[in-house]
Amino acid sequence: MSSTIIIILSLAIFFFWGFLSAIYKKFPFSIIRNIYWNFVSKDIPYDKDKKRIFYIIRDIYLTFINKDIPYDKDKKRVSYIKKFYNDKKLINYQEKIINEKLNNIKKNSNLIRKKIIDKYILPDELINFNKLEMEKILSKKVHIDARQHQFKNNPSADSILLNIKYYNINHYGILETNKKNKKLLIYHEGHDGNPYNSKNFLDFKEKFKTKGYDILSLSMTGLGYNMLLNPNYSFPINPEKNSDVSFNYQFHNRELKCHDIYQFYFDKDYPNIMPLALMLSGNYYIIKNLEDNYDEIVMMGISGGGGWHTTMFAALLPKIQKSYSFSGTFPKFFKLDKNTRTEWEDTYSKIYDEYDYWDFYFLALFDSENFHNREHNLIFNSKDPYSYNDPWATAFKNLVDLISIDNLRVIVLDKDRHEINIEFVDEFILKKLD
Repeated sequence: MSSTIIIILSLAIFFFWGFLSAIYKKFPFSIIRNIYWNFVSKDIPYDKDKKRIFYIIRDIYLTFINKDIPYDKDKKRVSYIKKFYNDKKLINYQEKIINEKLNNIKKNSNLIRKKIIDKYILPDELINFNKLEMEKILSKKVHIDARQHQFKNNPSADSILLNIKYYNINHYGILETNKKNKKLLIYHEGHDGNPYNSKNFLDFKEKFKTKGYDILSLSMTGLGYNMLLNPNYSFPINPEKNSDVSFNYQFHNRELKCHDIYQFYFDKDYPNIMPLALMLSGNYYIIKNLEDNYDEIVMMGISGGGGWHTTMFAALLPKIQKSYSFSGTFPKFFKLDKNTRTEWEDTYSKIYDEYDYWDFYFLALFDSENFHNREHNLIFNSKDPYSYNDPWATAFKNLVDLISIDNLRVIVLDKDRHEINIEFVDEFILKKLD
């Protein structure tokens, strides 16, 4: 009898555990992980010996009290947002601003591009470029909380590990090449970590290779490849930024994924270089060191990391002819809600005091001779569980359709995942490359 009661109680506990997990959108692993961290981790919390129990209770509590209503379920809010972006006065105002920006870039694309590079890309005298043995990165192991950055699948045998180093920051790219191809696909995984752990990337990279493309894959600063080989991570800082003094500060490895650390960057020898340069320069110079080897370059990236980088590099590197940013950016007027404001680098950096994403979209259309002959595509999933979803995505698409600028397209897919849709890549990208 007692064993029956135990079984019934166990079933009831697991049922309510699963029920609460579904209600609050939290998988029970998050609780197990938090308990693990507090008892096992050597890193978290800082004062683990004194407050271990407090952190366990706090994390379990926070796991279950998060009651924010998902945006797509808040019908009143969705209705208001749709109405706001359909307002004629707002549409007319945005059209005016957009056309002014487009006309300015039509006249001065190279000058504007140079001004951005001069402030937001490190000067080349700070850059060291190397080609390394792949084994250096393939065998690297990291802490359990960063396992998504380790390699679950290996690159092809013909791959080359590319390295850019500035200060004590390393950036890596992996180039799969047969050394004969004259076409290049650049892929950026964004915040999700290592591209070779993405099934979709493994799928479509092989399809691009059959069409004669080399594959260059990239990660964000401090994430993916760049979390694996970055000991003693440091750069010059001075939060005051108005002094002739800077101090080298070494960040803990757990802070590599916290991109707001770069706001403290200040180099007294280069006082006009802005903090965002630390997040753009690594991949920028990897591409620069390869671009002259290819006649055709296409770039794709996912999320506020990869999609964001795709837009920024398409703007700054005119040899990228076609670019596809997935779930990556919105202009300022579409970042009014918390759900559309994501990371420091794509929302809060000082660059957005000077430029809007419209500037970068339009720069991505003009080549180095100022001809409007490149294309930039912004793709969103309407029910993306992370961000860059509806109602904002469709409102943004409607505005771009209205202003109708050659080679600038916004596409909203009826999908509910934060990923690059393989069918879309097959139909919209690969078929058009034939």
